[in-house]
Amino acid sequence: MKPYSKDLRIRVLAAVDCGAPR
Repeated sequence: MKPYSKDLRIRVLAAVDCGAPR
């Protein structure tokens, strides 16, 4: 498990959560 994949996943989750239509 590389930190790059984890960081990328976190960034994607953060982007989705930040740009989630509410």
